[in-house]
Parts: sequence; structure tokens; C-alpha cells
Amino acid sequence: MLWDHVRIGRYYIFFSVIFGTIAMVISILMRAELNYPGIQVYNKIAKLIYKEGDIDDRAKHLYNSSMTAHGLMMIFYMLMPMLINGMGSLLIPKLVMSDDLASKVASLCSFFILVLSGLIAVASLLTKGTLTDYGSATGWTLYPPLSNANYHTGRSVDLVIFAIILACISSVITSSNFISTIITRKDRRVRLIKMSLIAWAMLISSLLLIITMPVLISAVAMLFLDRRFNTVFYESQAGSDPTMFQHLFWFFGHPEVYALILPAFGIVSEIISKFSGKPIFGRSGMILSMMSIALIGLVVWAHHMYTVGLTFKSIKYFVISTMAVAVPTGIKVFSWLGTMWGGNIRLKSPMIWALGFVILFVAGGLTGIQLANAALSKALHDTYYVVAHFHYVLSVASIFA
Repeated sequence: MLWDHVRIGRYYIFFSVIFGTIAMVISILMRAELNYPGIQVYNKIAKLIYKEGDIDDRAKHLYNSSMTAHGLMMIFYMLMPMLINGMGSLLIPKLVMSDDLASKVASLCSFFILVLSGLIAVASLLTKGTLTDYGSATGWTLYPPLSNANYHTGRSVDLVIFAIILACISSVITSSNFISTIITRKDRRVRLIKMSLIAWAMLISSLLLIITMPVLISAVAMLFLDRRFNTVFYESQAGSDPTMFQHLFWFFGHPEVYALILPAFGIVSEIISKFSGKPIFGRSGMILSMMSIALIGLVVWAHHMYTVGLTFKSIKYFVISTMAVAVPTGIKVFSWLGTMWGGNIRLKSPMIWALGFVILFVAGGLTGIQLANAALSKALHDTYYVVAHFHYVLSVASIFA
């Protein structure tokens, strides 16, 4: 079939490789810039683009626009299409012994909506963000007031908003399709408790996305209304609170991290089991730990917001709940170690990559426990310690495995 689940999955992976390459080039440029003080790399780029004006200021704007583009592309157009859409489309029908996904039309629509979203995201880089500068220098989180019409008068931020909305719609369609496939198309011979951990991870991730994606759509839609129709959802001078956007954004943003990492958990679990010659140790515990991670992940969003003036009681709650994530996460790590213990380990390429994922994930997880401490997190806020934390956690070693 021209549009069967295997072909769609491969298209998603090809799409993610393209945008991952673009995002990686942007990352290399930013790292080259950070290698020395001042503006050198982006100064040269600004001179190629602009022929007049303050080149240094424009170079700084380009750097901030690169930061915005890198974050959005890696999350929405590289990791999600690869780990969720691509791997899910490829593997779920096979894992539940179905001939295809529940709806081929939904799968096809989701892919082309994501392609349109990606094209709009690229177009935002070539569109004026301010009166004189190209791109959106808002950071990938789009926080107001920096993202409102007073600071970014151009259309670039509007295009970013439309791109995010379309990407969210695509994810909701895909997630619904995956859930329908697992529930309604699963062969009777595949018992739910015996279903592959990859399928379990995809099911839980899909549920997370269906819950959180509409919240992000609402948040950026209100931002667009503030920008173009003079509403005051995030306008402090009108009595509103810009931090409401942060609450809405991170209610999506933090579970999104778990939605991305859960498929990696499933992939790594199956690879370690296969190349250790043993069934996964504590299978039921692994499934329950993934459910617990997803559930706790929904209620810890404000640990990204310790510096905005939360009440002391709120901070205590988010510190405790964030640290609680370490319990089910630790269960998974010990389950992987238990699977390898006494097994006939074969150090083939997939197993080496899976072990690399475990090492990097543990490093990222330990730094996450430290960042759960509000006092330490305030000191480390907006530092590269935080950046290192989520880059370790979201390592792409599972993809290579």
C-alpha cells in the first residue's frame, strides 16, 4: 500500500532527520559563538544579511532567534516525529499484531499537517520579527511580554504560533490513532499485560499528549489574540498576569518531556532484554513506573517557575512532587540493571547505544533531583546547568539503538 503504516513511519523519520540536521547546524553555530566572549560568528552572519544599522545588535537578535528555532525544531520537528510519530507508526501495528493503524486517513492527515507546520516554522525565520530584524528572538518558550506586539511587531512570532498550533493538532490526531489502534485493533492473542513495553510507552505518551496539547494550543492562541486583537490575557497593565502563560506553557512543557522519554524507555527496555538473553526484570513494575512517571509529570510543572514569586506553600508542594519522580524513575534503572545481571550480554551496536542512554539518563536524572531543590534551582536558573540537565535526559542514544 502506498500509505501503509511502515511508509508513513519512514516519512516521519525522514522528516525528523531533515529538521534535526537544521537544528544541529544552528546548535553548532551557537556553540561556536559561545566559544569566545563577545559576538564573532553571528556578527559575520549579520553582515551578510544586513547592509546597514547596528550590526552588533542585529547579531544578538539573530543569536536569540537561533535559540528559539533550535528549541522548537528539536522538540516539535525532530524528537516528536522520530520517537513518537515515526517509531509508533512503524512498530505499534506489529506489536499488537494488526495489519495497520486504526485510521490510514488520520495518519496521512497528521503527517501532512506536520509538514505544513514545519514549513511555516522555517518561514518564520525568514520573516521580520521586529521592524528591522528577522526571526523571533523570544526563546522557544515564547514568554510574554517579550513575545507581544510591543517587542515583536512583525509577523515572525505569529507564524511560530501557527506552526505550534498545527504541530499540536498533528500530535493529537496521531495520539488518538495510536490509542485506537492499541485498544480496538489489538489481536486477542496479545494480552494487555504481556504487550510490548514499547507499545505500553506509546500508549501512555499518547494519553499525555492528548491531555496537554490542547492547553498549549489555548496558551498560544490567547497570545496571538493579545498580539493582533488587543485582548489582555497576559497584559499586566490591564490587571492580567503574564505568568499565567508560563503556567499554561509548562503544564504542557513538562509532561511533554515525559511523553518524549517514555518511548525511549520502551525501546531501551526491549533492547536490553533482547541483548541480555533474559525477559525484562520486574515487567509489571516497569509498566506501573511508566504510568506513575506520566501521572506525577502532570502535576510538577511549576518547578520551572521558582523565580516568578510562587507562594512558599506552592514551592514546597512542587519540590516534594518533583523529587517523587525519582522513585518510579529509579525503579526503571534498577529494572534495567536487574535484567542485565547474570544475563548473557552481547555488546552489539544496539546494546552499546542502549547502555549509553542509561548512563546519560542517570546523569540527567541526578541533576534533575538537584534542580528540584528550590533554593539551588533559583541560583542555577537560566544557567547551562539547566540546559545540560534536559539535554542529558533527552539524549538521542535510544534512537541510534
